[in-house]
Amino acid sequence: MSSPPTDSAVFEQLKVSMVKVISVPEETGGGRASAGFFADPEEIRLEMPLAELGLDSILVTALVTEIERHYEIALSPTMMFEIYTVRDLVDQIRDRIRAAAAS
Repeated sequence: MSSPPTDSAVFEQLKVSMVKVISVPEETGGGRASAGFFADPEEIRLEMPLAELGLDSILVTALVTEIERHYEIALSPTMMFEIYTVRDLVDQIRDRIRAAAAS
């Protein structure tokens, strides 16, 4: 069994997932960068409020699906509206990865 990823690794993968989601054509649930999504992954910071990313419910669902697929964990899209910062999201992902590894 491999060790869980570090917070830094989760954060970097989260940025990759965000870019992937906005790169998917709109008709398949992604895209819409012009709708206000904060698309430059190099400017996303851990303490940034999720609201500043401009994620609507469709993009949240696509992002959660991408994260679930990558880490083989279960997340709830509503969780994204209950946490405040990117760091909170990283913490949630990390905790779910650890819980999945422990079971």
